[in-house]
Amino acid sequence: MQAALLAVVAGLLLAGCATVAGPQNQVAGVARAAPNPDPFEPLNRALFSLGLGLDRAVARPVATAYRRILPRPVRHGVHNALQNADEPMVAINDVLQGRFGAGARTLVRFATNTTVGVVGVFDPAAKAGLSHHDNSFASTLGRYGAPPGPYLYMPLLGPLNVRGAIGGAVDYVADPVALANYSGAATVNVARTSLSLVDERAEAEREINALFVSATDPYATVRSVFLQSEAASGAEPVLEALPDMPAAPTETPAPPTTPKVEPSPPPSSAPPS
Repeated sequence: MQAALLAVVAGLLLAGCATVAGPQNQVAGVARAAPNPDPFEPLNRALFSLGLGLDRAVARPVATAYRRILPRPVRHGVHNALQNADEPMVAINDVLQGRFGAGARTLVRFATNTTVGVVGVFDPAAKAGLSHHDNSFASTLGRYGAPPGPYLYMPLLGPLNVRGAIGGAVDYVADPVALANYSGAATVNVARTSLSLVDERAEAEREINALFVSATDPYATVRSVFLQSEAASGAEPVLEALPDMPAAPTETPAPPTTPKVEPSPPPSSAPPS
């Protein structure tokens, strides 16, 4: 399953590169055309329609029942525990991006909430000043200059781009919590993934309803909101090479001085004696 996902994503990446590297980008002296952010629009629209059908039939009813059955404090505790399980991967991406201090704080936060916070149900680390921050391998790729790539839509996962799809796949297969080997690990991982989808859908209920109230073209609206959000976030600033050290200043010879010429006294006008 994981290998198939990576193969599909890699194929989309290659197709996206072939799409944007057309002849207009290869002719010298000709202005490059802006790449189409949604070259797979027909496929994406079909997947969007499929996603809406799955949402109406499965995701929304389950999320609605989840919100009705579990009181808010319980849902909040589940959300905290799911977020805590993501902290090791956040720390790994912090380190990969050269943010060693943030990575250390994330690990301390994870250790605190896993022990004192009862596997993350409670969040004592936040009260101690160690608040949660998101990070992913997609941000790591952006940190080192990887372009976002074409827009994609995945049923149940929502809008993303190729960089986000690759980053999400790497986060999924390299997650230390998911890779831990213990009795019942497979069951825990399935429950964690399922609960994450339900939790995210339940948390986004109001935003999704507000988004679709006045949208004449829901697909275009979702795409526009996603692309604007990506542009506003600006991804991660790309790491740059160290600047060259300035050369030692060279002494410039002083300009030659012109001897000052004293003006000659005016001739005397007195008559000779």
